[in-house]
Amino acid sequence: MEGHDGIHTERAANKLFKTMYDVELVLRFFAYRQKHDLHTKSLESYFDRFLEQGNYLNQEVLDNLASFFNRTIDLAFDLFEEQAFQLYREHKGKWAWFDRATVAVYDPMMLVLSQHLDKREILLSQKELINSEIEEFYKENYAAFGGRNVNELALKTREDLLEIFIQRFF
Repeated sequence: MEGHDGIHTERAANKLFKTMYDVELVLRFFAYRQKHDLHTKSLESYFDRFLEQGNYLNQEVLDNLASFFNRTIDLAFDLFEEQAFQLYREHKGKWAWFDRATVAVYDPMMLVLSQHLDKREILLSQKELINSEIEEFYKENYAAFGGRNVNELALKTREDLLEIFIQRFF
């Protein structure tokens, strides 16, 4: 069923679609991959500049980037399923999965997985083990992932921790 403006009602009702958060996540993926080289001011202004420059890319480059993003996010969901970008955290004295995705996990997880797409089959063969150990990983590294800190050191620390964790499985 379509609304009066031609957008499917289901999609129009989706909060991610309405706020363009889904678009922001794709932008974050590509911008985050180059942030250590290009990020000089606030993360928000960096994302704005990155998007502005991305508007000049040709269709072939855009198609290749789309494929790269899709392969990465497919690996994340194939490996971690619904908890792909959720944080295992302490809340009111109990450890549990946060009920929604968080960019503190999304950004470094997508970066690390994108760098290991060639290890997809190896990682998937270790899926059960990886998922059995990820809760302990978040417990041990909660200080790095639990806050909203987005300074360069905090971002790099999350990446490094996830890189070490993922590398254990190949």
